[in-house]
Amino acid sequence: MDRRQNSTNDASRAKYSHIISSEEQEKQGLTMVHARLSEETDSTLLDQVDLSEDDDNDDLRESGGNGGSRRRRRPRFGPVWLWALHAGLFLMSLMFFVLGATMGPSVGTFVQQFNAYSPALSAVEYETVTFNNSKGAKTPYVGAGPEADKAWEHVTTHMGDQMVDETDMAALEKPLDRLRVTDAATGASGWRMELAVVHQLHCLNLIRKFVHKDHYEPLDNGDLAASEEKLTGHLDHCIEALRMKVMCEADVDVILYQEQPGDDGKFEPDYQTQHVCRNWNRVREWAVTHKVADKATF
Repeated sequence: MDRRQNSTNDASRAKYSHIISSEEQEKQGLTMVHARLSEETDSTLLDQVDLSEDDDNDDLRESGGNGGSRRRRRPRFGPVWLWALHAGLFLMSLMFFVLGATMGPSVGTFVQQFNAYSPALSAVEYETVTFNNSKGAKTPYVGAGPEADKAWEHVTTHMGDQMVDETDMAALEKPLDRLRVTDAATGASGWRMELAVVHQLHCLNLIRKFVHKDHYEPLDNGDLAASEEKLTGHLDHCIEALRMKVMCEADVDVILYQEQPGDDGKFEPDYQTQHVCRNWNRVREWAVTHKVADKATF
């Protein structure tokens, strides 16, 4: 009986051992499945996070002390953006350099850079003019008589004198002891001035009158009526003023030679030449607009 009981106990133990082993295997299987699902879930979540971020903001994973993870975000502007910014700035600088080199200075900048200061520089404009100065050519400024006198007065005495203020005097670097005048129209005061071109034309007109002195001496009560000594000194002064101006300008425009009609083998200068000139009318307009008084009333 004892033997039968022992056999029954052994069979029961074996049966329960089998059941326990099966339960343990199921638990181990569930554990493995759970672990696998956890890994897949984590991977899926990470994939979702990666897809939701920009390429430049990929997450960096760092291992934590408890087996978890933390995400560290990269800076939004990486090296690629810095290089693009530098390239853009370089291209802009290059563009401005090329524009400055090709466009060149404006007329106003050129005039200010290559001329002594004058309040009339703002009136300077340039134009191309063809001279016709062939021998025997007739213009209103040539010869003697009322027509020539009227033409010369238009470019000399009718332009009058002007006035400059303290700012102009500082730019001219002149002392303030020069002749002061008052504009009767505005009441403003300043220093009397005239444009150099008016003085140069005055000198040419005096020389013209002296050339035709037989016509002008009986009529003139001004420069030609002066003593011979004073008139000679005045003429020498004018000739020297014009010489300095002509040599200062040093005109390098070209004069060619052409064969004289009817004279075989003989050539003469071709005085029909092109020149780049300042627009005379603009300069005269400035002078008349800023005129304080005619020379005759000073």
